[in-house]
Amino acid sequence: MALIYPFAFEPERALASLLYLAAKLPRPTLHSISKLLYFSDKRHLWKYGCLMFGDRYVAMENGPVPSAIYDMMKAVRDNACVQSVRGIPMEQLKQSLSVTEFHVTPLQAANAMKLSESNWKCMDWAIEQYGNCTFDELTDRSHDETWAETAPNSVISVEAMTIGVKNREALLEYLRDPYPGTAEELSAS
Repeated sequence: MALIYPFAFEPERALASLLYLAAKLPRPTLHSISKLLYFSDKRHLWKYGCLMFGDRYVAMENGPVPSAIYDMMKAVRDNACVQSVRGIPMEQLKQSLSVTEFHVTPLQAANAMKLSESNWKCMDWAIEQYGNCTFDELTDRSHDETWAETAPNSVISVEAMTIGVKNREALLEYLRDPYPGTAEELSAS
């Protein structure tokens, strides 16, 4: 059975993740936040069987980029004349963060109620591992097997994000059917 994209985008959780990383990184930029979210999300997928907030990553030249979160940061930077961006009102985004050409500044703390303990753990792990990396180091490290498996400027599949995990087949089977037997049990009732 082919794996369809099994995750719904959660805009409030995505914004909370963005704000958390922007507050914790020594140099929060569009690039560093994008890469650390990728590393965090990939770890979350491997350890817990789901993405943190359901964003889709695109294999860009300088590494994976979370599509919706990138749209949020660019909309604030460019002072976009829109009502909302990916489910977050533009006014809320402007009150939450400031984005200059490349730098991101949180204007408020992340909403802790929107993040789970596993979200915190994976983001803290990524900060510890990659938080002090330069632009080039982050780019190089994000050019992993997952990124290489994906055509340039294309969405990275969930299957590709599982490359390298020790229990890959079990994880893929879980992602294909997280509730095995449920359909049969319901039809037998």
